Amino acid sequence: MSRRTLLILIVSLLVALASPFVVSALSRPKQPIPSSTPTPSPSVTPSSTPTPSPSNQQTLFSTTLNQTLPGTFYPNTRYFLPPNKIVFQLVPGSTGDYAVLINPDGSVVTLPDNTAISPNVDYSNITGYSTIPGLIAFGGGEEASQPWSPCAVPCAPYVAFYSTSTQQLSIIKIPGGSCDNMNASTIVSGEANDVIVIGGASPGTTTGGTGYAIFTPSLTPSSFGTFSLSDSAGNTLYLYRMPKIVVNNNLYMVAGINSSNIMAMEVVSLQTLYTQGNNNVNTLCNTSNITPTYITTIANDLNYGGILPIYTDGTNIYLVYYSSNGYEIGRAHV
Repeated sequence: MSRRTLLILIVSLLVALASPFVVSALSRPKQPIPSSTPTPSPSVTPSSTPTPSPSNQQTLFSTTLNQTLPGTFYPNTRYFLPPNKIVFQLVPGSTGDYAVLINPDGSVVTLPDNTAISPNVDYSNITGYSTIPGLIAFGGGEEASQPWSPCAVPCAPYVAFYSTSTQQLSIIKIPGGSCDNMNASTIVSGEANDVIVIGGASPGTTTGGTGYAIFTPSLTPSSFGTFSLSDSAGNTLYLYRMPKIVVNNNLYMVAGINSSNIMAMEVVSLQTLYTQGNNNVNTLCNTSNITPTYITTIANDLNYGGILPIYTDGTNIYLVYYSSNGYEIGRAHV
């Protein structure tokens, strides 16, 4: 596959994924350029008359919010749960965040627990989103006044699974780790229809290396483990919000190494995750066991956090990332 053909394929996929929805009188904003500072979006307010979308846009569904939401959308954290639900991260003022679900009837629910939305409060977030057969999965962390994990203070992790067949949303609080290392940056398929939820720790973590939890096909957590804070070449790993993909029974991880601007590809076999994991959820606290193998450096000018979904043809892994020169394609051989 040529570089040009691949770019067209990826751009077409991104356009399809970014098809705008209409919520109240607000059409989905154009995807912003990744930045360390969220780009303001219009406040979300109720309306009885949806604004028509331009002729070149597709309205997936329309509803009217039953309350006014303060603040703005957080960039790059807005997802469609077909056929008629939306989940996104709200910045409720000049700071703070809430993970928010919009239902078909316009009702607003905060995740993972429903609470009143207050301006400038840091309550919950969404750090990762993945699609696997039959499921859309996402997760993040929630403020925890009474943590269910020994190292969760002040924020504990959760993961949400949305069944594309039953349209049911299941929210599971992971009883170990913290938002610092078990924040559901990526969800991938495991062995025998298992689901693996992977966090993302970066330098400065106070609760251990990047954690992972293996869920059975019935979405019951069964095994837990952690990754080292450095790879086989001694590089310090930045894995927060970094995408991952399974190819040929290996977990490939995009990582920042030594700097948040240097991007590399790392690998760990799925078998290692199973053999090194155990059923003690407290393993997610203050451990760093599995050392990823460094493969190659992909870029030296990454705008940290500006990585879009990755794709594989079975021979190479491709990703679109945002650099000092704009959007570029990175590639690693598998």
